[in-house]
Amino acid sequence: MTRDIDDILAAAQNADHMPYGPARTETMVRLLEEVDRDAIQDAEAYVLICLVEAHFFAGDTPRALVVFSRLRRLWAEHPERFDKWDREAFFAAMNWVVGGVQDDPSVSAEQILPLLDDMTQLAAVAGFAADAAAYERLRWAIRSEADDVEARFEEWRHTPRTTADCEFCERTRVAMVFARDGRYAETVTLASAPGAPDRRCTTDPADLYSLHAQALLEVGDAAGAARLHRDFEAALPRQSAHLTMARGRRIWTLGRGGALELAVAAIEEDQDYLLGGITGWLHLSFLTSVAAGTSALVRAGLDAPLRLRAVPATTVSELAEWTRERALELADAFGARAGGDRLRKRTLADIERPLPPQRLEFRVEVPAPVSTDAPVPTEAHQSAPAESEGETWEQALAAAESVVSTDLAAAAAAYGRAAVLADAAGALADAGFAYAELGRSADLLRDPAASHRAYGESVARLIAAGVEPELTVQVIEAWAPVAADRDDTTDVVAAAARIHELLAVANDDDVPDERLRARRAHRRDSALAVISETRARLIAGDDADLAFDLAFRAAELHRDTGRADAAAEALWLAARIRESVDASDTPDVMRLAFDASSGHQRSVVGAALVEALRGAGRHGEADDVLRELGGN
Repeated sequence: MTRDIDDILAAAQNADHMPYGPARTETMVRLLEEVDRDAIQDAEAYVLICLVEAHFFAGDTPRALVVFSRLRRLWAEHPERFDKWDREAFFAAMNWVVGGVQDDPSVSAEQILPLLDDMTQLAAVAGFAADAAAYERLRWAIRSEADDVEARFEEWRHTPRTTADCEFCERTRVAMVFARDGRYAETVTLASAPGAPDRRCTTDPADLYSLHAQALLEVGDAAGAARLHRDFEAALPRQSAHLTMARGRRIWTLGRGGALELAVAAIEEDQDYLLGGITGWLHLSFLTSVAAGTSALVRAGLDAPLRLRAVPATTVSELAEWTRERALELADAFGARAGGDRLRKRTLADIERPLPPQRLEFRVEVPAPVSTDAPVPTEAHQSAPAESEGETWEQALAAAESVVSTDLAAAAAAYGRAAVLADAAGALADAGFAYAELGRSADLLRDPAASHRAYGESVARLIAAGVEPELTVQVIEAWAPVAADRDDTTDVVAAAARIHELLAVANDDDVPDERLRARRAHRRDSALAVISETRARLIAGDDADLAFDLAFRAAELHRDTGRADAAAEALWLAARIRESVDASDTPDVMRLAFDASSGHQRSVVGAALVEALRGAGRHGEADDVLRELGGN
């Protein structure tokens, strides 16, 4: 049955929720085939633009260029088929492609310069300003290490804008040029200006925060750099773009700031970027940043083990050498196109830059326990923070709550005082909850060691005090990812198993009111679902079979307590656990997760399901899933 244009456009918009990769690209290819077969001409431009995007952000600039060539012909022959959105998106697609070929050192200047000319001419004919073309010429000058970079920079800055760009994006672009030239004081001034990003922006404020933190460190303001780094971390999950360069700057800043543990965590989290990026230039940027950060750590006498899946480096020092070599190889490839070695020299200068005058400081004090009733971890603690004369734990807790939204460091100190004072007063449960708040605060303040210790102190007290396990579950759920990131899960795994056991044997037979019994059972089942899923995440690498059973049971409990989205997430976890051990039933478990999912999550799971089915040779089923994702 032939679909109308609205159905086609809706299917393309649904594909926008899929992660970039084979399934999304294949979905868009099928939609284009449908448009061609059924002659749905008014949808052609939109679908072509979406396919250019799918190819480009999957790292396939050559195919994106092929599709754009067809889009360019359509623009020339049938401009009436482009509505207002299509016209604006056409130039966005041109930006991606022109930028992408510049970022590929195998594409010659003879191929790129005509594209830049065409971009300028098309914008003029369409009545758009030349700012986008001017910016691409600036980028080309930078990638070529040309003599006219500063002239191109000033030309772009003074070119009228077609539309009002996101203020943060505009400042980010300027700051990138400043940072490239080591003009960090100017970067700080620029980034410190007031303003907020457009709420639709996919890159900012995280991108500008990363530049600001980097610049503050380099000009000697380590405290400011730490503050902006926390802002960056808080903003990062809200951004939808890859942010390869910003992620690299995070490692630059942490490594050059001497924050070994946080640098290691960031490297392990973003290790896939070590092997490639959307473009060659983004890959070079990331490698250079990692080489600069790890080199600084090594020169400062700091080293640590690394857990990397595909890179032949087991320590920070080994990775420093590996990234240095790869960055210089890629810089040489760009230099060969440009006919010089300026980029190699710039890359070396970044890697070997003298250490900044101050180190980053993220430390949060965790007071030593004083209670003799609670089992406590054996790891050494910081000394207790100073407390006000005559202060009670209730007063310390109130002090923390009064500033937690405005001064998290002060709140953390007050939570620590409250924990010690409650301990001394024999209020074991209250001490446990104060330690939990300290753990959360330390996590937000980017001190994972302190967060881990505080959560451990908290859970030990909550269990010893006989606090309702439903409440302790919430603390364990928060502690688990902190412990996992530190690869130190023994205590949290044991605590989670203990709470799971308590919940599993609990009952309300002594409660006469039927409605109260039902409410308590619902609350307990909800907690059982959370602790089951938490345990599954913690032990997946050590006992995949038990982890799968726990995740599957969590899905059932989430479903039974009315949390459909949580049930789908638990099934997705179960599927990933099966995939991690190459289980033959992985596609079938993924199918369960797909059927349970909705919205954006359904697109993400569907894309993975298509790849799993194709890997298993079940191409007909993969085609069926693609049709479902495409709404046909």
